[in-house]
Amino acid sequence: MGTTWLDTEIPSLSQYRDSIEYNTTNVARNLKYRIIKQKLLDPHPTWLTVSLLGITEYGFVNNELRRQCWSVLLNNQFTRGKKTKNKKIDIKDKICLLQPEVHNDYNQVQLDTNRSFGYIKDPNVKARLKETLQTVIMGVLTKNPGLSYYQGYHDIASVFVMVFYDEKAINQNTDEMISLLHIFTLLYLRDFMMDSLDFAIDQIKVIPQIISKSDKRLVNKLKLDKQDPLFAISSILTLYSHHFKPQLETAELEFDLIYEIFDLIIATQSMMLPLVMYSKFLLLNKELLYKEYELNLVNFENLNDLVHVIVQKIIMTSLTMGDDLNVCRQWYSILNEVRLDFMKNKVKVPSLKRSVNKYSPLLTTTANVNLNTLELTTYKEEDLQKLLKKAISLNVVRKNMNGPDINKLYRQQNYPFLIQMMENKYRKMPPLVKMSIIIGIMAMIIRVMDKENRLFYRFETVIIPYFLSTLKSKWL
Repeated sequence: MGTTWLDTEIPSLSQYRDSIEYNTTNVARNLKYRIIKQKLLDPHPTWLTVSLLGITEYGFVNNELRRQCWSVLLNNQFTRGKKTKNKKIDIKDKICLLQPEVHNDYNQVQLDTNRSFGYIKDPNVKARLKETLQTVIMGVLTKNPGLSYYQGYHDIASVFVMVFYDEKAINQNTDEMISLLHIFTLLYLRDFMMDSLDFAIDQIKVIPQIISKSDKRLVNKLKLDKQDPLFAISSILTLYSHHFKPQLETAELEFDLIYEIFDLIIATQSMMLPLVMYSKFLLLNKELLYKEYELNLVNFENLNDLVHVIVQKIIMTSLTMGDDLNVCRQWYSILNEVRLDFMKNKVKVPSLKRSVNKYSPLLTTTANVNLNTLELTTYKEEDLQKLLKKAISLNVVRKNMNGPDINKLYRQQNYPFLIQMMENKYRKMPPLVKMSIIIGIMAMIIRVMDKENRLFYRFETVIIPYFLSTLKSKWL
C-alpha cells in the first residue's frame, strides 16, 4: 500500500489499516486505541489528526477517548462569546434547571427524560442518568431561549450523557456535557430546533434527491419525490439515536454503532452524511422494497401510507439482524461504506440551494461532504446566534406556505439583495406598468443591436407593434 498524505499526518495509520485487513477486530481496535492515545498526549493535538481518526473504522474506539476527541473537535469548531467564556453553572442554578418555571418546554422535557434509559437495569444508575439528562437538556435550552425543544432531542442528548457519564461519581459533572451539547446544537441541529418541523422536513426531502443520483427507478417507482418522506423523520431528527440506544461500556459490546455515527458526524463536521446513510439503506434494500410494495399495494389507498409502512417494516427488520455481538450489521456496513465514500471523495449529493433554507446547517456550519472539502471552520457564538435568529424569522414565513410558494421562497433566497428588492417592487406594480417596463427593456436591448440583422429588425418592426396592439385590445 502506497504512502499517502494521511500516513504523513498519522504515521501509524498504515499499520492500523493493515491490522484491519489481516488481523482480528480486537487487534485492530486495540491498535487504534494506542494510536489515538498517543496523539492525545500532544498538548495541542491538531483538529485534522483527530478528525481523521474519527472518520476511519471504529471511530474513537471507546468513551474514554471519545470524551477527549469530541471536546477537541467541538471546541475547535466553536468560539464562545465574551459573556459565556469560562462561565459555569453553580449548584443553585442546576437545581433551578429542574423547576417547571425555568422553560416553556419543561413539562415535555420531563416526560421524555422520565421514559429514557428504560434498558438500563440498575435502578440507581437509571435514576442518576435521568436526572443528569434533564439537567443537561434544560441547561442548553436556558442558554438559548430562541431554541424550541422537539421530541427526539432527548435521544441525542442521551448520547452525550452516556459518553461523559462517570459511573463512580454520585454527582455528575454536567458543565462539560451542557457546554458540548450546546455547541453541537447550535452547529448541527438548528433546523430541528424551530417551533415547527418544516425545516426538518426540507432536510429529509433531500433523501430522494440523493437516491436519484444512483437509482432514479427507485424514486419513480415509490414516488419518493412526490411526497414528504416522513418515514425517515425519527431517524434523522435523532441522528439514529432513537433506534440505536447508547449503552454503558460495561455492556461489553463488540462495538456500539450510535457512538461511531456521532464520531463520524462530528469528525467530518457534516449533517449531510446521516441523509446519505439513509439513502444507502433504501438503495441496499430496494429489491425488498419492490417486493413489499407489490404485496401490499391492494391494502392501501394512500401511497404515502404504503411507502411509510413498508420502509418502517424493513428498518425494524434491520434492527434485529444478527446475534448479540453483531447487532445491526447492515447499518454498520452502511456506516463503513459512507466512511470510505467520504475518504475517497465519492459522496454524491445534489445542489441544495433550492431545497433548504439558506441558514440551514447543510449550507453553512456543517456542509462538508468529502475529504477534499474537509477543513476546520470555526464559528463565533455571536455569528451562530445571528444565524439562529434569521432562521427563526424565516421559519415564521416558511410554515405558512404551501409547495409552490416554498419553492419560490428558496429560489429567491439565492438572488442578490438588489434583485430581490427589485422583484418585490415589480410584483406590486399594476399589470400595465409591468408590461411597459418589459417592453422598454426589450427596446433598449434591440436598439444596441445591428439593425442590419434581419432577425432583430423584424423583431423591432413587426413583433413589438403586434405585441402592443394585443395589449391595447386586452387592457384598454
